[in-house]
Amino acid sequence: MGVTIPPNYDTPGKTSTAGLLVAACFFGAAMTAAVFDIAKAGRQSHKSWGRSWRANAYVLMVWSSLSMSVTGAICNALFLLGVIQPSIGYFVGMRRW
Repeated sequence: MGVTIPPNYDTPGKTSTAGLLVAACFFGAAMTAAVFDIAKAGRQSHKSWGRSWRANAYVLMVWSSLSMSVTGAICNALFLLGVIQPSIGYFVGMRRW
């Protein structure tokens, strides 16, 4: 399992179909919102680049926030599907998102 997961830890079974459907609805809604956010951030970045010809702190923070949110959503979906196994590294890493 992992360094800090005891050998007698019983992993829960696969996520139920109902649980996956609920997660898929939220995942789809979040990714749809992310598409519109990315389009808006792209327009703002283009206008900002046209004014100053360099990336400012706002543009960097917007794009880093969007990329972290999409990465976190993908990691959570993979965990629910059972691709990523439970480990202390995963749970601590997801808590920091």
